[in-house]
Amino acid sequence: MLRLFRKYLKPYWAFCLGAIFFTLTQVFTEMMLPKLMSSIVDKGVALGDLHAVWVFGLQMLGWAALGTLCSIVGSLFSARASMGFGMLARKAMFRRVEEYSVYDFDQIGTSSLITRTTNDVQQVERVVHMLLSIVLMTPLMFFGAVAMALATNPRLSLVIFAAIPILIVMVIVVMRVAIPYLRSLQQKIDQLNLVTRESLTGVQVIRAFNKQKWDDSRFDKANTDYCETNIKIGKMIAILMPLITLLISTVMISIYWVGANLLQSGALMVGDIMAVAQYATMILMSVMMLSMLFAVLPRAMAAAARINEVIEKEPSIIDGPGSEDAVASPLPGSSIVFENVTYTFKGAEKPTLEGLNFTIEPGETAVIIGATGSGKTTILNLIMRFLEPTSGRVLIDGQDVSKVKQASLREKISYVSQKALLFSGTIKDNILFGNQDASDEDVFRAAKYAVADEFIANKQDGYDYELTQSGSNLSGGQRQRMSIARALLKRSNIYMFDDSFSALDFSTDLKIRAALPKLIGDATMLVVAQRVNVAMGADKIIVLDEGRVVGIGTHEELMESCEVYNDIAMSQITEEDIERTSSNKPKASAEEVSNDGR
Repeated sequence: MLRLFRKYLKPYWAFCLGAIFFTLTQVFTEMMLPKLMSSIVDKGVALGDLHAVWVFGLQMLGWAALGTLCSIVGSLFSARASMGFGMLARKAMFRRVEEYSVYDFDQIGTSSLITRTTNDVQQVERVVHMLLSIVLMTPLMFFGAVAMALATNPRLSLVIFAAIPILIVMVIVVMRVAIPYLRSLQQKIDQLNLVTRESLTGVQVIRAFNKQKWDDSRFDKANTDYCETNIKIGKMIAILMPLITLLISTVMISIYWVGANLLQSGALMVGDIMAVAQYATMILMSVMMLSMLFAVLPRAMAAAARINEVIEKEPSIIDGPGSEDAVASPLPGSSIVFENVTYTFKGAEKPTLEGLNFTIEPGETAVIIGATGSGKTTILNLIMRFLEPTSGRVLIDGQDVSKVKQASLREKISYVSQKALLFSGTIKDNILFGNQDASDEDVFRAAKYAVADEFIANKQDGYDYELTQSGSNLSGGQRQRMSIARALLKRSNIYMFDDSFSALDFSTDLKIRAALPKLIGDATMLVVAQRVNVAMGADKIIVLDEGRVVGIGTHEELMESCEVYNDIAMSQITEEDIERTSSNKPKASAEEVSNDGR
């Protein structure tokens, strides 16, 4: 926690000093009030001196007003410092998470990252606020009240000192039992968020399989676990507070009883009894306020450790000291070379990809095809350096991608992911995500080649139509076409499509693949596909089987030489369909490319 304070509270040192100054002043004013009350009673009320009552009363009101003002300003300063600390901590976490690889995300978990960025930071924010207000005030009030009580009447103050050890023991006993539950509370929130997130994102699947009862029981378990932990903590706090109140009441009665005896002997005045009683309340309340810190500190310390884990975790894929910018390709397209590449997911028994060797020349259209789980998407992740090869090298335009700056590398690539992910905002905003500097004409052209212009025109606001979260108010095929348009707007050397035509009907699929060469021209295109009809018009088809390349060539060549490809093809369409479709390859002529412009 101290590491977080040093790093993210330092920019707000002026607010911290201001909070400390006004808290000190507030405590000083509160120390004056019981003494002035004693003077009002002994020198004014007891003697019937109204002038003394007015004089000491006005002084008391002045000190109270000053204390109130200091309390307000000090709270504002401490709130500004604590909120600023939280803002910087969240920003640091978010920026670090943006650098994480796929493996890093899996290690911590998305739900846990959300909890740490929100709830955990709030816990530490609260402690910062308490440190600059309550915690700073507590020792000052304690020792100040002790000094003033002793100065008023040492014998009467002994009653207070007898109660302090009892109060401290009560707080320690309760907190020792409560602290383990307080520390585990963050993990309970993690689990509840995980179940809630899975239930909300998978609600259609849950309903389709009539698993609402199963989902309810899973949520109830996590929810009950979190609730019961909070109840246990609440019970302990509920036990502590009445005990403290009982102790304070006992101390008050004892003070009045001892004070009455001293009053009869003439060793004490009534005002002094009232002053010592108020100082006793301050002393015991300061200990009680300190117990509040003990109630939140263990949870905040656990939260701080989880925040530090996110911020201090080095991403598994980083730009090394010798990283260089990607070289400019001399051609519109870039070459892609895999040299004996093997990749194994951590904890896996065998490699996902093993000994891959292939070359995609600049301007070629290549298709990767294979059974589910054969490693097709992993190849794209290696090219974009979302993953690092376990062994071997991936080269783009002759450069090893592991030695190229990630941002520079990805500038050369337009990517359409397997899952069409859109953002809240307008249709135009989502297409412009590919190139913020593009003109309206470029946006319309990209939408046209992605065959998205038709459904966009039918929307009430056209390109200004507002999308909901993840584009849920569009169909799967519409979201996929939007993702393709976004990628086409970003003029790149390499275009990669990860099974990006799966939600499209056959006619739309053909239209898009026929239009793509017109827009991207001689850029390199790499397509991951499940369907053979997507691969038929490619310059090169790479066939994967259990993580190995078992065939490379054109459709006709592989039909004759690759048994795996032949089996895939024959399982999807008849020989007659294959011959008919392969004779109509979606390639653009040189005239079409020049007319459409690139």
